[in-house]
This record gives sequence, structure tokens and C-alpha cells, in this order.
Amino acid sequence: MGGLGKTRLSLQIAADMLDAYPDGIWFMDLAPIRDPTFVPHEIAQVLAVREEPGKPLTHTLSAHLKSRKALLIFDNCEQVVSACASLANGCCCALRPTSASSRRAARRCACGRADLPGAAARAPSPTASVETLSRSEAVQLFMARAQLQKPGFTLTEREAPAVAELVARVEGIPLALELAAARMRSLSIQEINKRLHNRFTLLTGGGRVLLERQQTPAPRSSRGRTIS
Repeated sequence: MGGLGKTRLSLQIAADMLDAYPDGIWFMDLAPIRDPTFVPHEIAQVLAVREEPGKPLTHTLSAHLKSRKALLIFDNCEQVVSACASLANGCCCALRPTSASSRRAARRCACGRADLPGAAARAPSPTASVETLSRSEAVQLFMARAQLQKPGFTLTEREAPAVAELVARVEGIPLALELAAARMRSLSIQEINKRLHNRFTLLTGGGRVLLERQQTPAPRSSRGRTIS
């Protein structure tokens, strides 16, 4: 589902593994791509690989990557997931490993693929103590973002039930927590909770710099660049 922090996780993996890949970690945001045939061209552009006349681009990419120790990260693959799977079965098997984040699993990928399902942070009990709430990752994220909007806001006995209610209402989804916290500039947490009966209308919007897909969390049911 959307809003779980898949992109953030991919970037953290890249940061943690920089030293292991002397030929670089390459991050490719595939969100703008709708035509699956453009996927190899996007990757070639990021890697500065030129297409060779009369030769499939995937073969050229495979030859380019074969002698390199690099990591490719494909982000937001869901709308071109089949193309990404085919690419992983082809040129990327010469590289290994690759990482892909998507709202859909790449079932056709056969290169030792392992699926790691994402999950929202567990919402604490509405009756949890302040001490228990302060240990909740979901509450920690909300408080950190809320304090950017309202520096004096703290987790007190008085505010604890409302914070627990909010986290539960948005099901611990990180993006939803961040968007709710952004409303703290103009609304109290109690007012936010009252309006969350229509939560995905209230939470639509967010920062102007967010991509459109990040401006509202999905209900439960950039271009590429080098990481350096």
C-alpha cells in the first residue's frame, strides 16, 4: 500500500551499503513512467549507457553491468512491474543484487527474489500510558513532525489519549501520520481527530514540495540519480 515508507527504506538501505558497492548505488524513481517499454531506456539514461544499433538495449545494459559491483534500486515499480521483473530476469541477473519497491509484487522475477512485505507501525492501545506511548514508533514519528509545526507540543497525560486515538485512526501509516502532523499548525489534535471520520479528505494535501502520489495516503484494502 502507499504511504508505508518504501522509498525512505530504499534510500536508507542505499546509505547503509555505500561502502559495499565501489561502482555505485543507482536509485531510479520509476513513478513518472507509464509505458513499460521506457523502463530500459530510463535505466540506460541514468547509467549513461548508449544504445547500440541492432542490439537489444537489455543486452547492452547487461554487458555494462556484468563487470561492475553496483546496486540498482528501482523505486515505485507498480505501474511497470512486469517490465521491471523482465529486466531483473535479464540484464540485472548479470549484476545481482537489485532492489525494487512496489505496491505490487514482481511475481515474474526469478533471480533469487525475496519478497519483504511492508507494514504500518503498530498503533498503541488508546488507554496506553504516556511511557508506553513514548516507546511507540508511530507515536514517535507523529510527535517529531507535530513539534515542527507546534514546538511547544509535548506528550502529556492530557494529550496522550488524543495522540493514541489519532495514531489508531490512521492505522499507523507513516505518510498519514506526517500529513496529520502538518495540520497541527492550524488545528488542535482534538480537532484533527474530530475531522478524521473523513480522514483521507482531511489528510489530502500536505507540503507543496511533495509529489502528487505523496499528498495523500492510500487507504488500506524523480528521476534516477546516483547515491553518493
